[in-house]
Parts: sequence; C-alpha cells; structure tokens
Amino acid sequence: SGWFTDASATADGSGQYHGLTPARVADSRFGTGGLSKPLAAGQAVNVTLAGAGGVPAMTATVAPTAVISNVTVTNTGGVGYIVVYPSGTALPLASDLNYVRLDTHPNHTVAKLGADGKVTVYSGWSTSDVIVDVTGWFN
Repeated sequence: SGWFTDASATADGSGQYHGLTPARVADSRFGTGGLSKPLAAGQAVNVTLAGAGGVPAMTATVAPTAVISNVTVTNTGGVGYIVVYPSGTALPLASDLNYVRLDTHPNHTVAKLGADGKVTVYSGWSTSDVIVDVTGWFN
C-alpha cells in the first residue's frame, strides 16, 4: 500500500492527512505569497503555508505539521534546482525539483512546516519563477 493509505491518526488526532482542492498560495510571476520576483540563484524565500489555501492556521487546537504542494518552475534561466524545507532549519542536501533552461516543470512535494507555519523555497544554480499550489496537509 502507498504512503497516503498508511497515514493514520493517533489518539490525539495527529498524523492525519487532509486533502484539499488545489489552491495557488504563491506565484513569483505575480508577486503573491511572499514571492515578489523570480528567485535568483542561491536565493531563499519563506512562504507561509499555515493559514493559506485551505491549510488551517496554527492555533492551540490545530497544528498543521506538513503540507503537500505542487511546486512549479517556469521562465528558467538555466540548469537549476529547487529545495522546499521547513523555515528556520538548515538547507537539506537533496532537491525537490530539477530543471533545465527554458523549462516549465512541476513536482509534487511534501514539506514539514517550520515552527512559524512557513517553508523556505531555495533556488540553486539558476533564476526561475516559482509557483506553489497546496493540495493537502498533515496534523
């Protein structure tokens, strides 16, 4: 069985998956969701996902721990990669999406949220526009 069917709730309700109708929460082409312009090579930007696109805000009773999103790059300037990871943590060594020049390329990602309800989106090697659409969350 797949990891979606293996997600199970604990006695306190944590670990449960909640699917969403896809919702655009950030788009650097239009300056939305904390992405005000294309990400340059080596640039990291925090994007708020808790409280956006159907993901609940972090409260004392609801605490989304991870978000599933479709991350897309477009208008790519060269070969590059994107990493999506919890805000306030170190840049991981693995990428979430790799691309080539003049590419439009999506990838589904699962990213743990930082304590502030945000993820960091990092662009390596090249400049690209980045789009983030949320599709689900875990608590």
